[in-house]
Amino acid sequence: MLGGRVVLVRQHLLLREFVLVLRQQFVLVLRQFLLTRARGARRTVTANAS
Repeated sequence: MLGGRVVLVRQHLLLREFVLVLRQQFVLVLRQFLLTRARGARRTVTANAS
């Protein structure tokens, strides 16, 4: 009984770590996407001005 609980706790910790890593990756990708989009928008604005 105790062994099963330990396995569950371990799985829960692994899952939490996995979710944290996933969120980190997602934030990085999202930031990159927003940066490139902002850069692209700025480029079109400068092109229109000139």
